[in-house]
Amino acid sequence: MNAAFARLKALLPKSSFARNVAVLAGGTAVGQAIVVLASPILTRLYTPEDFGVLAVYSSLLGILSTVAALRYELAIPLPEKDEDAAALVVLSLIIVLGMSLLVGLGVWLGGEQVARWVNAETLRPHLWLLPVGMGFVGTYQVLNYWTTRRKLFDVVSLTKLTQSGTQVAVQLVSGALGVTPLGLIIGHIAGQSAGIGVLFRRSGVSLRLFPANKLVALARQHWKFPVFNSWGALINIVGIQAAPLLLTTYFGTAISGLFMLTMRVLTLPASLIGNAVAQVFYPTIAAQTQKPEAVRTLLARASTALLPVAFAIFALVGLWGRELFALIFGAEWLEAGLYASYLSPWLFLNFISSPLSTFVLAKGRQDTAMWITLYETVLRLSVLLFAGFMGSPLLAVRLYGLAGMVISGVYISWIFRLAGSSIWIWLSSIRSYVFAAVLLLTALSSLKAVTAPPVSFGLSVVGIGLFTIWSVKTLRQESRETRA
Repeated sequence: MNAAFARLKALLPKSSFARNVAVLAGGTAVGQAIVVLASPILTRLYTPEDFGVLAVYSSLLGILSTVAALRYELAIPLPEKDEDAAALVVLSLIIVLGMSLLVGLGVWLGGEQVARWVNAETLRPHLWLLPVGMGFVGTYQVLNYWTTRRKLFDVVSLTKLTQSGTQVAVQLVSGALGVTPLGLIIGHIAGQSAGIGVLFRRSGVSLRLFPANKLVALARQHWKFPVFNSWGALINIVGIQAAPLLLTTYFGTAISGLFMLTMRVLTLPASLIGNAVAQVFYPTIAAQTQKPEAVRTLLARASTALLPVAFAIFALVGLWGRELFALIFGAEWLEAGLYASYLSPWLFLNFISSPLSTFVLAKGRQDTAMWITLYETVLRLSVLLFAGFMGSPLLAVRLYGLAGMVISGVYISWIFRLAGSSIWIWLSSIRSYVFAAVLLLTALSSLKAVTAPPVSFGLSVVGIGLFTIWSVKTLRQESRETRA
């Protein structure tokens, strides 16, 4: 596998930024391809109710693992000295262990009550896996940031492939043996934890014991991460993961399972490209924070480069989500495709805003980000609670997507202002693209209403494909002319 990676790397772009993104995206692409190819089989081995149990478990794990190291792992790329960064690794791993033990105690004392609160009694026997999953996920996150600091992006890429392959293999075997829904949970944990050994061996991290006073000094130096960023991240993840939890509470695990499959499929592009861009973008822009013009140019170009990919994916899903989900995953999952259509506009904007958000860390503005995140979470929870009161899961998904659009738009605008620029300057530089995209969507929506589905779908694929090719060339030219 290492020899294959070496041959592939020789074909990558010469630009260091583009090359690093390509390396990360390449490994993730293969891994996510495995997940995509396996999904139609998994949806026939497991029911929506099974996926609903996984949705509740992964939501709880997602919330807890966000603060597994109290966000000190995000400080690892920042110190000038590798010794200080290595000490932060040790500090973060100690915190991960302590937090996992604390969660284990919480599950032992109150696990039954948690299962009742979220209306998922079938999850109760499996809650003991929460601290296990938290320990693995937290450890991987810490080592991942150390590896990113050392710019060993090929190692990170390899672990992404390992994670996806492990998750799918365990879930397929468990499903075939009838181990449901436990097989989905075990596969999720195995996938999240896979790659830890590779990171240990290949990243050169030293887990020697540092003096306690050094760890305390570094903890104080980077105090904003646990005080502001951890709370901001926790509030943010609660807002995101509240959807499957509240959907389960109000409408049962089947609806939550449909929603989970929707998000699992629609967040693949962010996992594939967005996360790769973010991991390379963070250390790159952190090194440029004292050069305002370079920062503005990098922000504008990164945003522009993400547009064609985001449009190609989410325009097609927005138009044909219902039909595509029924065809690929089975008629039982048709409603999940309807959810996908409603959520596509938000995820289009989120695809752009998510990688750019690392600039906030580089600027040290975790305090402001926390308040924006609090507003975001209150908005998400409000629309879900209102839809739950109205008794409509479709209304819940629609309002959730609308809230996401507002949030992502506000966040992108704030990031540009933080860089001393404006979102309107950026949009003005790509106005021809924006106009053409709106025109194309209007035309394809009209054609869908008046032509046979096979013809309309074919025209949509061809039209979006040709538009993507044109937009890549056009945006490349316009990005050169951008003046932030």
